Amino acid sequence: MNRLFAKKKNFISISVIAVILMILSFYIISDYSYKFKSDKIAEVYYANYFGENEFKVIDKFNKQYEGQIKVIPINFDFDIFTTNERKELFTRALRSKSDRIDIFAIDYIWTGRFARWAEPLSNSFSTVEREKIINYAMDACYYDNKLVAIPLQIDIGVLCYRKDMIERLENSDEIMYKLKNSITWEDFIKLGSELNDEDKFYFFPADSYEGLICGYFELILNQNRDFFNEDKLDFERDEAKKALELLVDLVNSYKYTPSAVTSVEENACLKMYSENDGFFLRTWPSFRKNLLHHEKSRKNIDNYFAAPLPHFEGTRPAYVFGGWNLMVSKYSKNKSASLKFIKFLLEEENQLFLLNNASSLPVIKELYNSENEKLKFYKSVFKDGVLRPFWEDYTRISDIVSHFAKLAIDKEITVNHALKKMNQYIRNNKMIIH
Repeated sequence: MNRLFAKKKNFISISVIAVILMILSFYIISDYSYKFKSDKIAEVYYANYFGENEFKVIDKFNKQYEGQIKVIPINFDFDIFTTNERKELFTRALRSKSDRIDIFAIDYIWTGRFARWAEPLSNSFSTVEREKIINYAMDACYYDNKLVAIPLQIDIGVLCYRKDMIERLENSDEIMYKLKNSITWEDFIKLGSELNDEDKFYFFPADSYEGLICGYFELILNQNRDFFNEDKLDFERDEAKKALELLVDLVNSYKYTPSAVTSVEENACLKMYSENDGFFLRTWPSFRKNLLHHEKSRKNIDNYFAAPLPHFEGTRPAYVFGGWNLMVSKYSKNKSASLKFIKFLLEEENQLFLLNNASSLPVIKELYNSENEKLKFYKSVFKDGVLRPFWEDYTRISDIVSHFAKLAIDKEITVNHALKKMNQYIRNNKMIIH
């Protein structure tokens, strides 16, 4: 009970700090924007994560529409705000009917949660405009058959590996061939045994959050793509058990993964992978850009490559889609200007700039027909992509599953117990209190 209370206090403290930071950012923005105040200028407040290249795209737009529209970024830096904190802050701001956010970026799985506060976009984007966007991304933008969001970038789960480490092995050509064609988990585990290097073979984030869900659901959907389409959601079925057992064994039986992964989310896991000269990492397409932030991996950056994630023998591979979509707040006073900016972000030139400089995968179909090697690779991976289920109460279910999956990986409870508790909490409409 004390441990749970401590966790709850910690969550409250973090939330309070995050809210304070957000309020401060609004004051800073207000002071900054006052200098540019003009009756003729539409000020568009855009909430997302921004690196230097995202800022460059905003500056480009502001110069193009100087005197007419000014986009003012509200930066939710991932080093300060976790994905879940961002979600809660957006929720609070929109519940209060604030007009201080015009455009906000949502994880594609949040569509149902935020649809009630989003401006309908069906009349703002023609059929021709929508058809230019890849279906995998557009599928996540509808709620109740209404278009409520527009994709900005798409993500998909990939396996990052160190090519120089593989090349030192006698059978490196065989291993490289298997990796490029999605190695089976059975062969992957054998490879870990050959390398005999505990705690640095395979890294994946396993804290109780959405990143763990992505990896876990991939393993389930790899075995059965219809698992979440059944009439009754049941985590005590064989596919869910086999998937969780693998995650538990990677840490505890094979010892290929350091136990510390259960206390880290995406960025911290990547840092751990870098600092420990890890072989493999479950990650997203932006991994190379993020590895440049760490001195050790920066020195070896030319040796990091992407491959399809492993799959169970005799099954079709499955890689979870991710990505960020843009919504226009229905409380915005500058909807027309906001839509102009979103359409600007979707221009091929700007999508390519973000691909080449920010490792952001574009959402425009035509770009994937080019000779760009990176896009050719991801186009082939997309064919085996899978979507997480669009449940109305997805957040509650995700919190439950990640909570008990983490406890199982930590060996605090058994796999069977974890799966049983998932079912009980989901069916009894219980929630996890952090």
